[in-house]
Amino acid sequence: MAAPLHPDVPFVIRDSRGMMLFLGSVSVGAGLLMLYQADGESFRGFSFYLLQAVVLTLVIVCFYRAAKQKMIFLVDRRGIFYYGKLITDWDHFEDAQVKEELTGGRQMTDNFMLHVRFHREGGLYKRSFPLANTFDKADEELVAAIRFFRDRHLEQSGRPTGD
Repeated sequence: MAAPLHPDVPFVIRDSRGMMLFLGSVSVGAGLLMLYQADGESFRGFSFYLLQAVVLTLVIVCFYRAAKQKMIFLVDRRGIFYYGKLITDWDHFEDAQVKEELTGGRQMTDNFMLHVRFHREGGLYKRSFPLANTFDKADEELVAAIRFFRDRHLEQSGRPTGD
């Protein structure tokens, strides 16, 4: 269950440390299994070493992301941030929603996006951000945090809240 939101505590989404460690460990296992199975000359060649390099890269990336735990989304009383950069403040915020984007062909994974609409320089703009399955919080929690902080901002500025 999600922790209750508080106006003085920012809502932060990071990569899930557990998921990154799991993916890294599975990649190590796959690499070791490939080495164990590679007992003949038929497995020794450029493609085998290329595959080993890809697996090693995956291992390094997963363990690095698990150790780093970089902030992806931050929602607080100032606005919505993505990788530390302000997307929009609450004075210019219009709305945000999560939608699944369909791509051509058969799709093996989810493709959920956060769409944020905001005003800037007299126009209405929309930016879209990918929502990965490796985040430490659910998409619904992100939308709830956006609504919570937007409503707190509207209350403080004396405007009506609600969707």
